[in-house]
Amino acid sequence: MEVSGMSPSVRKLTSRIGAVIEGVDLAAEPGGETSAVLRDALNEHKVLVFDRV
Repeated sequence: MEVSGMSPSVRKLTSRIGAVIEGVDLAAEPGGETSAVLRDALNEHKVLVFDRV
């Protein structure tokens, strides 16, 4: 799953589990699109790592 533009970037971490998330401001409440991207990424990759937080 690769998402770009105004949405967070989701990059596979390993071949089996995990994804790196970039472009999310965790200090602010996420909007609907961001929440959907994060939920889908968590369902697909099982573990999310937030980069540059």
